[in-house]
Amino acid sequence: MRQLRRLPTSGLQLNDGTSFRFRNVVVKQSNFTFTTVTLKGVHYTFSGKFLKGGDFAATWQGEETPVLEGTLTKFKAGKKVADAKLKFIYFGGT
Repeated sequence: MRQLRRLPTSGLQLNDGTSFRFRNVVVKQSNFTFTTVTLKGVHYTFSGKFLKGGDFAATWQGEETPVLEGTLTKFKAGKKVADAKLKFIYFGGT
């Protein structure tokens, strides 16, 4: 039986330093979703799909090749107030 790996339970951090902890995170072979806790009436969701699979470090395609794309949505008082379509690249660090 395949063992599930847990991600660190951190969250989403805004440029102003405000942190929204994850309420739930789902990572599957082809997609990635999360919802944050509500803080002062605001919460976020993300729903995205992996554009490729495998070991990103071993198959690194360069800094301009996205590996994940999706939509980040902001809710205030339960109503959608903003969304953004985003693409993410792999960065292995130094």
